[in-house]
Amino acid sequence: MKPSDIHEYIESGILEEFAMGLLSPEEAQSVQKIAKRYPEVQKEIGLIQQTLNILHQQSAVTPRAHLSDLIKSKLITSGSRALDSHQTKNWIDRYLMIAASFTTLVAVLTSIFLYKQLSVAQDNITNLNQEKQEISRYYTSLTTRLQGELRTVNDIQFRQTRLTGLPQHSSAYVFLYVSEQEIYLFNSNLPVPPPGKQYQLWGLVDGRPLNAGLLTSKPDQVSLLKMIAIRNASAYAITLEPLGGSATPTLDQMIVYGQNIEI
Repeated sequence: MKPSDIHEYIESGILEEFAMGLLSPEEAQSVQKIAKRYPEVQKEIGLIQQTLNILHQQSAVTPRAHLSDLIKSKLITSGSRALDSHQTKNWIDRYLMIAASFTTLVAVLTSIFLYKQLSVAQDNITNLNQEKQEISRYYTSLTTRLQGELRTVNDIQFRQTRLTGLPQHSSAYVFLYVSEQEIYLFNSNLPVPPPGKQYQLWGLVDGRPLNAGLLTSKPDQVSLLKMIAIRNASAYAITLEPLGGSATPTLDQMIVYGQNIEI
């Protein structure tokens, strides 16, 4: 049994039923065997039994003397004249004991249920706090990275070029930040590529398309990508290519295009 299975077994409630004697002999024997093999199960049974003993002591109800005598007298006089008074007394005592035990059992089961619910709620709160911390760290890191990228592209040496979508991809667009030595691509709004495909940037120089690099980030990821600088490029385009890119662009898979001019 794996550690996760042991945890699920403890949380299943079968140990509480075993401690209260609610299992069949076969089920109880199975629990005993597992408890012998796994100390953590045996320890949990001990804790449950201690809890039951404490709850029993705290919730046990002893009928008031005058109330007990009143019930006994009513039962003796109204319904059981044919019974010997000694037998009647014994029957009444058993009845009162069963009633008190039932009250205790209800209290114990209610306490166990509330304890389980409280444990689940505490676990959920812990998980939510961890998720909140992870989200906070992610956005702090993202903010720091974007601030650095914005400082880079706001440098006076860069000019901004917008590549807009062709008719079949009219909603797509991308921003390039171009200087003599460097070029950055801001992945603004490209559709998610199909499986086995990847976007590739091209620079057009004297009518020849030159490879400017592959887009390595996900289309929905806000990121500034450093691409291959193309000197004297008059225009740029992005095409959809097989994973790893192509030596020449697939023209019928062109997504966006733009002239290399300042806007």
